[in-house]
Amino acid sequence: MELLTIAQHCGLVPEIIQQFYQWFADTDKVVTVFSQGINQSSTGVFSLTGQPNAMGGREVGGLANQLAAHMELDNLAHRNRVQTFWQSPTVAKQQGLKAVDLFSAIEQGKIKALWIMATNPAVSLPDSQ
Repeated sequence: MELLTIAQHCGLVPEIIQQFYQWFADTDKVVTVFSQGINQSSTGVFSLTGQPNAMGGREVGGLANQLAAHMELDNLAHRNRVQTFWQSPTVAKQQGLKAVDLFSAIEQGKIKALWIMATNPAVSLPDSQ
């Protein structure tokens, strides 16, 4: 796409697009990120997911079914590595409840309290009824 077409498509004047290109070219270290939609690409792009902390959960072990850095809960060596890194006296040995299962457990009375931050599961979860 030529500069004028890009500027028109973005609703900007060509000089602003040209300045951006110059800044990009003049920067030694650049990270390109994007949100949902293009993340089906097979070329290894750096995706930022749309769910609150989904990306961080996968990277630092904030998910119910895996450890940090995509290590596996079922793998003793992985558990030992995480436990050693965090200098923790214990580490989970089995998966916790994923979101849908968590809310099923609440409905069944198995979970009495839950603190939710930065999301509204009544809007974002499947089968929110």
